[in-house]
Amino acid sequence: MRYLLILCAILIVGCNDKNNISENPILEPSSDIDNSTAPINYDFESDSLGYDSPEEVAIQVISYLQTKDTISYFEAAIPLSAQKYLFAQNFEFRPDIEDQKAYMKWLSSRFERRMNNFLVRAAYIEDIMLEDKDFQINLATVDTITFKNKRIKSYGGFDRHIVGDWADVTVKMKYNNQDFFFEIPQIIKLKDKWFLYYPEYYIRTTRDLEFTKRRVKEINEKADEFWL
Repeated sequence: MRYLLILCAILIVGCNDKNNISENPILEPSSDIDNSTAPINYDFESDSLGYDSPEEVAIQVISYLQTKDTISYFEAAIPLSAQKYLFAQNFEFRPDIEDQKAYMKWLSSRFERRMNNFLVRAAYIEDIMLEDKDFQINLATVDTITFKNKRIKSYGGFDRHIVGDWADVTVKMKYNNQDFFFEIPQIIKLKDKWFLYYPEYYIRTTRDLEFTKRRVKEINEKADEFWL
């Protein structure tokens, strides 16, 4: 009889222990949890970056071409953190980008090469200004700076675009009693600051602008005849 009571006591204690385990499990992080799909915050601090207007960015570009001040020039260039912020906002418009984390790594891997292009393309436009237009920008003076707001920029082929607050900036400059128009179409606003997204530059004379406007008008008229 005594052994029977002992056996009952052991069973009762065992049942209580099992209940305690099921009601109060020990929580430990599982190594099987995959965090690859967790959203990543690509925000950036804009207080000490960029400039307050597209005109200021344009001034830094002109200043570099005139004086070779690389410090101010690179301060105007979009940093990697802001570039990631921009693309994080654009993923909803790019269904072709399936692996967003891999794309961000790809942006990082190309950033140094991209920054080198800011110098390479600046040298390229300098050659064009001097050889094709006989325009010495270091002797020119800035007359006015104007810009047009854009929402979408296309690049790299069909269905490739970046949505944002863009500004197509035109710097009217005077040299040798002539007007020249230096165009910077790749300036973008992120948060409350403006950046040079890419060093795409064009130099045009008054005659160039008149020819371009005339051709655009002709093309649009032909397009209207085709579609209407």
